[in-house]
Amino acid sequence: MIKRSKTIDCLKGLVIILMIIGHAIQYGSGNDFITNEFFFDNILFKFIYGFHMPIFMLISGYLFYYSAKGKNKKEIIIKKLKQLLIPILSWSIVIYLFNSHFHLSFNMQDLINYINCLFNYLWYLWAFLFSVGIVLLVEKFGRHRTLCYIFLLLLFLILPDNIHKTILWKNSIYLISMSLNCFKFTFFFFVAGYYFNKNKQLLLHQENKKELILSSILFMVSYIIMILFFKKEFYIYTSGFSILNKNIIFQLAINLYRFVTGILGCVSFLYIIKIILVNVKESNLLYKTICYIGTKTMGIYTISCCFFYSILYPLTKSLSFSYIHILLESIIILLICLYLTTSIEKSKTAKKIFLGEL
Repeated sequence: MIKRSKTIDCLKGLVIILMIIGHAIQYGSGNDFITNEFFFDNILFKFIYGFHMPIFMLISGYLFYYSAKGKNKKEIIIKKLKQLLIPILSWSIVIYLFNSHFHLSFNMQDLINYINCLFNYLWYLWAFLFSVGIVLLVEKFGRHRTLCYIFLLLLFLILPDNIHKTILWKNSIYLISMSLNCFKFTFFFFVAGYYFNKNKQLLLHQENKKELILSSILFMVSYIIMILFFKKEFYIYTSGFSILNKNIIFQLAINLYRFVTGILGCVSFLYIIKIILVNVKESNLLYKTICYIGTKTMGIYTISCCFFYSILYPLTKSLSFSYIHILLESIIILLICLYLTTSIEKSKTAKKIFLGEL
């Protein structure tokens, strides 16, 4: 069994806190703010969303290498399916019940709405699952892996960003859809994390304190410059990934800009974490708190999605944007998520159903 890394827990803890803040900006700033999509232009939102999805997948790929190393690929797939599909199914029911205000007719429309909720709300877990399957498949090709990933990049560019399926039932038409754009974008960060861990002995370079500080400043300044020029159409949510039915050159330029921004953000954040850890003792209360939060990320992610989509937005419709509101909302939701996660962990059955802990 791999021993938990406090560095990784600290990293995960900080990233999940940033995710909470980002979602609070989007869903907790009032009806006008979300309806007019003003959050896309908020500088803090841009700073967080420029790298928080990439670094989560980078960490996931890095940790997955430990899970996959020297193990049977079929067993890995089965284990990951159990760990991820059960929570996806369970939390999708919870989210759908809140979204529908518990008013169910148990008809075909309810089923279709649940399926759409299932495929789209907890997209990160789907992206992680798809990434695991593809990386394990590509590993079989040995020295041709690079060509496989180039092929996948080209395939992602020509495949549609959304899958739609129309169902005709009793003279009524129903639509099921699944968005793939976030998966396409973050997949290559998962791959980067996986292969970095696999080859870290070759890639790691021991830097002295001066080099560490200079490197962090260089990457952070570069990231901030990219963020200052980051526009609404640069988000993966607004412009997607595919070149289908678009200006090909413009879409490729956006994809490249987004990748470079994500890489700079990830590297900057990792350098800053490295500097902090060098100067902070493990007994530090704040450090221990962040590490603790980092051990609860599965619960925090799934529970917070339910709160943001179904509870916070309706409760804060009348508010106007304020960083004080965002701070308070983030703290309250984080505390609620931690409390509920620790409560779920007390039951073996609940842990399996909602957290995927086998």
